[in-house]
Amino acid sequence: MVIKLQVRRFRCRDRACRRTTFAEQVDGLTFRHGRRSSGLQTVLRQVAVMLAGRAGARLAHTLAVRASRSTLLRPIRRLLEPEEEPGACAAFPG
Repeated sequence: MVIKLQVRRFRCRDRACRRTTFAEQVDGLTFRHGRRSSGLQTVLRQVAVMLAGRAGARLAHTLAVRASRSTLLRPIRRLLEPEEEPGACAAFPG
């Protein structure tokens, strides 16, 4: 299945803003910096927590998903790191 999705990109007018551009997100389908759907990302996160590195990558390959062992280790590392607050912008909150 191929989903063709068009989103808008916005520019912040505040020159002091650290985030210069903003991409529109589709709830339940896309997320910031995402290259996979939310559903697939959830499945890969579960595979990573259960099997981690090479074993998880082999299972992902069996499920016809390209994911390296490093890709599967990243969500585990994120669980251990404190969450960062995104830079606030007056023009585009959230």
